[in-house]
Amino acid sequence: MNINLSSDYNLNTISPSSSQSNFESQSAKAIDNRELIQTAHTQAIQTFEEISILFKQFYYLATQVRGDLSSEHYGALVKLAEEALIKAKDLVEAHQDKHIIEEMEKQFEDLCTNMPLGKSVLLQKDVDKINSLGMVSINETYKYKENEYYEPHISLLAIANYFEDFKKGNGYSSIAVSMKRDIYYHMCKGKMFTLIGFRKTASSMSTWSSKLSTVFKMSEEEKIINQMNQLRKSIKKNISRWGYEGFTLFHMDKIKHVLDVSDKDEWGASIFLFHRKVGNENLAMYEEDIFL
Repeated sequence: MNINLSSDYNLNTISPSSSQSNFESQSAKAIDNRELIQTAHTQAIQTFEEISILFKQFYYLATQVRGDLSSEHYGALVKLAEEALIKAKDLVEAHQDKHIIEEMEKQFEDLCTNMPLGKSVLLQKDVDKINSLGMVSINETYKYKENEYYEPHISLLAIANYFEDFKKGNGYSSIAVSMKRDIYYHMCKGKMFTLIGFRKTASSMSTWSSKLSTVFKMSEEEKIINQMNQLRKSIKKNISRWGYEGFTLFHMDKIKHVLDVSDKDEWGASIFLFHRKVGNENLAMYEEDIFL
């Protein structure tokens, strides 16, 4: 076998002295890089500590003056605290005491919980929550307690929009949707579900009555049965596409006598959409009505 070496390739160009020089150069660069990393790490820790102090100042100030400030001015203080918290969370990897972030998050929630009613500022927390309403989880499954479930293929906003016609047609004032629940008041279903509730008001009830003929009016029992039938038909059209394995329908008027809650008279028709449990892929879709 003939091996041709290019005239540009000189075996004698790599000498022991040049190897030593290259090694020393690489070692110097490595030392410089370590020093840069250490300097950046130290600066990040200092910045983190400065920001955490700034957050504490905003938190203390807000707690001391919230009774004397308008909702807008108090909200501006909470906004400053939130901005400090966001910056601190960005730097938390450079700081070993992550419990500091946990404590800051608890204090921030305290500020939000005590937000006065009225006009205020839009927090990033609110923006994130609004954006999440229209999003479908990018994860295929999630774990809760000892079980694993498939994520629904529909967002909270899409569910609310889907039942908008039912809400208007039956005189309800609003729709409430909660995506991941395993208990409703004291009723534990033993599996995860999406809860959909329709809020009724005095005005909505009068709207319903105005739609009925003066000659024939449905009884309350007939109204409930009619609503259950409407919902059952609507759900069956899409439940498989949404990724749920079954559903339960009920009306608060039929179960409120077993509930000891203050707001039970505000709610009417309600739905449980059960999340598909991993391992139940071949389970047939099921439905249930609750009439206690």
